[in-house]
Amino acid sequence: MLQARQVSAPSWQTSPVQPKTFPVKRTQTRRGIRKVQLLFIAITCFTLSLMVIAQYSYLVVLNQRISRVRAFVEEIQETSLVLEREAAELSSISRIDFLARHELGMIEPAVNQFRVLAANQGD
Repeated sequence: MLQARQVSAPSWQTSPVQPKTFPVKRTQTRRGIRKVQLLFIAITCFTLSLMVIAQYSYLVVLNQRISRVRAFVEEIQETSLVLEREAAELSSISRIDFLARHELGMIEPAVNQFRVLAANQGD
């Protein structure tokens, strides 16, 4: 009977407890997949941030161009106003009369210096 008891003894008394082991390959593939996912997310975030920065820098360049063009338009408008005033001064009747009398020596004609010519309609 002694032998029967040894054979029928519970397994926990005779064999040491062994920890449950997981397959190494499965956890390594999960870790690898997780790393790839994190790398993809990081690259995507980096690319998106570069796109945002590029858009803002393009916006800054466009604002600089707009301000330069506005300044150029204002300068042209000022030049146009100056030229319009100058043209008005040069074409004024009083200035033309002054130049004719003093620089060119012209005088107003007398009444007897006028001649009326009639055109012949028959000839």
